[in-house]
Amino acid sequence: MSKNRENLSDEDLRKKMNYDQFIQEYKPTPFYKSKKFYLTLVALGAIFIGGYILLYEESGPGASGKQPLAAFIHPPLQGVDVLDSIYEIDPASDTVIGYLNGSSIHIPAQAFLDKQGKTVKGIVQLHYREFHDAVDFFLSGIPMTYDSAGKIFCFKSAGMLDISAFQYENQVFTNPAAPITVKLSSDVTEGRFNIYYLDTAQKKWEYINQDFVRPLMGDGQPAEAFSPFKTPIKASGIQPKFAIVFDKKQFPELATYDGVSFEVTADEKYYDPKLAMKEWDQVKLARHPDGIHYLVTFMNPGEEHVFKVQPVFSGVDYTRAMLLYDGKMKNYESMLAKNKEIADQKKRKLDSADASRNKKMRSVNSGMKTDMRFDADKETTSSLIFRLFTISRFGIWNSDCPKSLPQGKIISARFMDAKANPLEFDHVYLVEKGRKLMYSYYPDQFDKFSYNPASTNLLWAVTKDGKLAVFGPEEFEKIKADKDSSNFTMKLLERKISSVFEVKVLLGI
Repeated sequence: MSKNRENLSDEDLRKKMNYDQFIQEYKPTPFYKSKKFYLTLVALGAIFIGGYILLYEESGPGASGKQPLAAFIHPPLQGVDVLDSIYEIDPASDTVIGYLNGSSIHIPAQAFLDKQGKTVKGIVQLHYREFHDAVDFFLSGIPMTYDSAGKIFCFKSAGMLDISAFQYENQVFTNPAAPITVKLSSDVTEGRFNIYYLDTAQKKWEYINQDFVRPLMGDGQPAEAFSPFKTPIKASGIQPKFAIVFDKKQFPELATYDGVSFEVTADEKYYDPKLAMKEWDQVKLARHPDGIHYLVTFMNPGEEHVFKVQPVFSGVDYTRAMLLYDGKMKNYESMLAKNKEIADQKKRKLDSADASRNKKMRSVNSGMKTDMRFDADKETTSSLIFRLFTISRFGIWNSDCPKSLPQGKIISARFMDAKANPLEFDHVYLVEKGRKLMYSYYPDQFDKFSYNPASTNLLWAVTKDGKLAVFGPEEFEKIKADKDSSNFTMKLLERKISSVFEVKVLLGI
């Protein structure tokens, strides 16, 4: 079954309506008595009903499904993409699926709804795939940029997934009463990542909540008992603070501690300490999109105030919180060390298998005049942790940390082939060695192309006729430091690429 069916064009959907002709044909006879009146009623009724059905079928129950992708997601190499794994699920019973890299999908009974909002009965096909490196992101055609207050950031991903479900080729939807959860295996162990959902109707990433690192047990299984926690911050003694009651299940990173207060940040100029003394119908706590702060909302009928805050501790509460934090960190580091030892053993076995496979693929590089191996270092040696996703809607989910474009040098970039013929690209992609991050540049950014000369850089793009074009680390080193423009002579791969693995071998990622 094809997930990327060809979409109808705007021209296919547009109806031609000649209003001038209608006015010219208008007669003094009252319109409500004419045949046109009745025909118009019939036509409008058909349009209304048809439009209602179309909107309902696209949104499904609670608008809980994938929207049409159109050209928003556009894999750059025809026929080469990260493939789905397809599983047959009996929705009447709980199911746990083990993905090939150690991730797991937990599907409770009655997890699927049809477009009428009724529980699905009978076998359901679940489609699932993951993306973990720059080549995966590139080939998927999924945009990896994020707009925050008009500034564009590139996503550094700790892992991305695409999940959907069908019955007899009809899309089914998630059931809010029985949410699916995914424990995504990740080799990025650092924190400060957030969970995002790709809204394909609005064509942008939607912030969901803060992500937390969950370590694996020594046997490689997720540590269910692990509770995320934040580093305690001592109250400034300058900024106003207050205490509120919050749901500890919703905020497990704070539930570990006693005596937590919320300090208003210095940039909140309109906070009045009297507000904390007032009685409110509702006081809500939410995570701030930056993944560090929180938002507190005070609500009464006709009155609402929202303030950015951070959790803090004072006096003996801070001392106790630090002792608790230090103990948890020691246990956490010990667990990671144990996992690393086990994972390194597994990695040595995998490396041996990969060496044999790479030997067979080495001939692929024969089309290049120089060796294009990039050998992008992994940030960690293997999967030590997992990221938890609660699937409230089918579609594309990501654990990400927004990053600015690289700094160091800005030049006007002109792209050409070996014969100095200009090349036109819709995008170019830049990767720095040792960073799990792909930077995307659009044509309006080519004249102010930024990169870090201190890093080992690899750049590639796809030509209009579908050929892979590469500019390697050795070419970057030849760019003169005192120049504000440069010709990027791209090496074109003439042969047809047929697989994701082939691209990874070519780029060394």
